[in-house]
Amino acid sequence: MTSTPTRPRGWWRRNLWGLIAVLPLTAAVFGVNAGLFIERNLTLAPREPIEAPVGQPVVYADADVRLVSLTAVEPTVAVVGRGNTLPAGLTIWQAVIDVDPHTSERLVTGCKVFLEDAQGRLFGNGPTELKGTEGSFLGGLSADTPVDFDAPESAREAPFTSTSYFVLPTGTQPTAVRLTYEPALPRYIRFVA
Repeated sequence: MTSTPTRPRGWWRRNLWGLIAVLPLTAAVFGVNAGLFIERNLTLAPREPIEAPVGQPVVYADADVRLVSLTAVEPTVAVVGRGNTLPAGLTIWQAVIDVDPHTSERLVTGCKVFLEDAQGRLFGNGPTELKGTEGSFLGGLSADTPVDFDAPESAREAPFTSTSYFVLPTGTQPTAVRLTYEPALPRYIRFVA
C-alpha cells in the first residue's frame, strides 16, 4: 500500500487557534488596565486651578506657596553659562517662589513648575539653552535659606526660596506660573502674572 504524500499545512492553518486566542486576550488586557488608564489620564490631569496674584500665598498640599516675582532677566554668564550665548529671538524669564518651611521634602522635589503664555502654551523650567538649571521640578533652593528636612519643623528656616528660569520667544508675554504636584492633582496652583 502506497501512501500519497500530504501537503504541509499553511501558516494560517497552523496558527488559527493562536490567532483566535489573541482577540480575547487583547480585550482582557485593555479591560484590566482601563481603570489605571482612566486614573492616569483623567483623574490626575490638572483641571482645578487655585488662582492667586503675584505675592499672595496659597495653601497647596499642606504648604504655603507664594510667587514672589516674575521678571525678564538679562542673559548673564551666571544664567546662560560661560562661553554660551542665548540664541537670537529668545527672552529669559525668572520666577522666584517661596515655600514655607513646614513643607515635606516630597513636595519640594516633586512639584513641577511651568510658565504659561496668553495662548495657553506651557514652557518648562530648566531649558537646554541655559546651562546648569534644573529641569521641570521646583528647585534651585537659595543658599541663604537652606532647608534641613531632618531638623524638626520648628527649627527650620522660614521660608525657603526657589528660582526657576524659562526661555520664551521674544515678544511672548507670560500670563501665569503653574505649579503641579501629582498627589494633589487635579488641583494645581496658577499664579496670575
